[in-house]
Amino acid sequence: MIDYFKRNGVLVKELKEDIGNYKKGDLVIDMAQAKRGYANHILYKGSNESAWAAMYAELLVNFPDMRGFKSEPVFADGLFNGKLGEVTTTRATRTSEIDPKAPYYVIANTSASAVKAVNQAIAQGKSVYLTDDGYIVDRDTFASLLPNYAIYGDALYKVPSGPTLKPMKVYSPNYHYNWAGVDAPAHTSLVLEKLGFQIVNTPEEADVVILESNRFDASIFGKKPTLVIGGEAMQKLEKLGVLTGFDAEKLKGGSDYEGLMKAIIDDQDPLTSGYKKNTLFYSNSGNWIEKVPEHFKTLMSIAPSDYYIAGWWPHNDVLANKVMAISGELMGQPLFVYAGNPTNRQHPVHFFRWVTNAIFGSKLASLMDYVPAKEPDQVVVPIHNQTSNPQPILAKKDTPKVLLPQKETTVENGESVQALTYQVGQSFQESPAKAQLPQTGEDTTAHFILSGFLLAVSGGFLLLKKKEVE
Repeated sequence: MIDYFKRNGVLVKELKEDIGNYKKGDLVIDMAQAKRGYANHILYKGSNESAWAAMYAELLVNFPDMRGFKSEPVFADGLFNGKLGEVTTTRATRTSEIDPKAPYYVIANTSASAVKAVNQAIAQGKSVYLTDDGYIVDRDTFASLLPNYAIYGDALYKVPSGPTLKPMKVYSPNYHYNWAGVDAPAHTSLVLEKLGFQIVNTPEEADVVILESNRFDASIFGKKPTLVIGGEAMQKLEKLGVLTGFDAEKLKGGSDYEGLMKAIIDDQDPLTSGYKKNTLFYSNSGNWIEKVPEHFKTLMSIAPSDYYIAGWWPHNDVLANKVMAISGELMGQPLFVYAGNPTNRQHPVHFFRWVTNAIFGSKLASLMDYVPAKEPDQVVVPIHNQTSNPQPILAKKDTPKVLLPQKETTVENGESVQALTYQVGQSFQESPAKAQLPQTGEDTTAHFILSGFLLAVSGGFLLLKKKEVE
């Protein structure tokens, strides 16, 4: 977001010290600047415009909720006088220390960056395991991803066992715009390609099929795991009659109604990984799931009251407690149905993981106890440039035995290398040096979590804070 604001001429500052609840490193946007209108537009949560009889296009911008960070308006006059400086951070925050004794790390499934990192690790042939709150990789793999991806991870002192994730090929039929007479890639295809998935041209090539338009028939089902995304695809699914007991509903003329709403999810299901129980739902296709098929599980429903945040959805009062996401099986293959539009115009980044969670599935790794490897009793030490009479290596008194080299070899640069083997007592073994992360950019404040966009209206500030779970 820092770069985004700078590209659009918005001045962003950084707190140089703690002030009340605001911490050093938080970002501040002073509304006393020429581009305050643009900053307000980007960070404004939006309003309920459902009283209008018609609407030309989507209303919601709301970068904080749609992209996954917090912004807080501040109206106290002079609160930050003399306390602001230039932004010093050079990259998004991420895990800053690694425990060298941890064999594995769990990458938190809280951002699009996490999905990109996981796909990169898979592409490199690394073992990646699925867990209920993220992805398990070995410590060295986690360290190798940190320079390029803003990810967070927790040390895992267990050993994962079970299926590993593989590179996923995705097929999603193109849109067809009748008014223009052209096809265009599905929004989900564009998003997934950026996240590191391979997009293919036929369902036969794919590992997963994603349907977000009405350009499919009954023959698509029962062959691959399938995702049905958005109102248009749900209406086609109901019309085909292949899923007994399924009913997609909408209001008359409501196929393009839009809304950001409060919702409640089953936060114990792997398909909702990374989201809090009380979360948000976004749609611009005006549908909900009126009837859930037998043996299907409800993953998300609209909150019972005070749920509508912003958008244009006339008569949205009928949406209380309506089901918005379900999962189950159809013809022996997993089926995930989501009534909203989590990839619309590639804007609602916070919702992308509803799609990626369903792609990776729900086969979780099991965890076994980790037994650290025993320190070796013998160590082989190469001695360079010693062609004769090598000097003995000193050892502790409790390990006086030294085995002299028995064979001399020559390496490519002409140096002589002699292998020296000696016994090492436990008290003589040094602890491994602490793993160091690559040094990139300047030193930055440890708790800058994109923590602040102090935005507000007229003459105020905006503080931006990154959400704990995106």
